[in-house]
Amino acid sequence: MRGFSAARPRLRERLCDGSVRSTPSPNQTDVRARFAPLMRWVLSLRVVVMTDRGLRSPNLWEKIRSFGWHPYMRQSINTTFRPENGTRMPARKPVLAPNGAFIGRGTAFRAASKRLRETITVIWLDG
Repeated sequence: MRGFSAARPRLRERLCDGSVRSTPSPNQTDVRARFAPLMRWVLSLRVVVMTDRGLRSPNLWEKIRSFGWHPYMRQSINTTFRPENGTRMPARKPVLAPNGAFIGRGTAFRAASKRLRETITVIWLDG
């Protein structure tokens, strides 16, 4: 702890403006110089759009994807899913017990006009 106690005043002073430090310094951080790298980092984040089952729409799915975002849509208990190289089944079938989960690739929805080939995440929460 002694090392921390010795370093603490110096760390606290680093948070102060240059003009109010015990040894005044004209050095300041130019926020404008840091803005471009910050924006590159922010733009690299993944955007997840969550919708409720009432908004089940292939058009909405495609619009969200067109922005480079990832749709996360809650579906009804009757949703079907065909795993890659598998047969169509209720989406809930791979999850065998409460607090279990399944993640896999395949095709969601039975109707040809609504089919989406994506990753499905099924979570069964207890209660």
